[in-house]
Amino acid sequence: MKLKTLLAILLSIHTTLIAFGGIKIKGSNGTEVEFAALFDAKPSGMVALLTPDGVAITVPWTKINLDDLKVTQPEIHKAYEKAIATQKDQPLGMGLASEMLSLGQLQEALKQAVKDPYYWPYSNYSYQTVYTDSMGKTITRSYTTSTRYPPGYISSNTPFVILKRIRDVSDDKAKKELLYRFRNGGYGSYGVNTMLERIGYTVGRIPPAKMFPRDAQTIRLVQESSKFRKMVEDMLTADALTSDHQSAIKSYFNLIGIE
Repeated sequence: MKLKTLLAILLSIHTTLIAFGGIKIKGSNGTEVEFAALFDAKPSGMVALLTPDGVAITVPWTKINLDDLKVTQPEIHKAYEKAIATQKDQPLGMGLASEMLSLGQLQEALKQAVKDPYYWPYSNYSYQTVYTDSMGKTITRSYTTSTRYPPGYISSNTPFVILKRIRDVSDDKAKKELLYRFRNGGYGSYGVNTMLERIGYTVGRIPPAKMFPRDAQTIRLVQESSKFRKMVEDMLTADALTSDHQSAIKSYFNLIGIE
């Protein structure tokens, strides 16, 4: 991850802590506790952080005054009810956690980092035309054009779409054409580098291992994301596509849930 991106994340976290001041929740014994972060509502309890330099803990729902929670922290109470009803974790993302991803959110976030359709570098751009009319007067006209696509639109020139085609292609001529498009298409290296930066940024948003011990799936996602980024960087300078490139794309897409 670039140093500028990392500094931006740290500054955002620091600003959030100062402006926010913690989440106060009353316990079942009547004592009010202030948490620095709330990550998830699990069927078994609330995953929370007491201090910014602490370790995440799971607070059982039996230790929380749920009647008071319903009044003072209705969003948390709704997440609690949904977690119990569905027996699935519900993201809270409060306090310091608002700038982080819970470990359970990482896979879906990586999928979106790869698939995000908005690669085009401008939302709008302006230009001028200058001409001389029949009377010899110089005329200047200004125009503003939007380059945004409709929500959900994914151009055939995005790295994601080309990577999917590279993964499945077998014809050597088609491989050569796709590699050229990957490097020099409508988005070119700008789109590829944007995708790679977004993957790195996404991984950087999970809590530090000291704060939130990593499970096996998270460790694998982090390691394989690093390998995938290096493989894509290699494709930008490789003489030709290889079966190793295709296998790496297939393996990583399967891991993050892309068909």
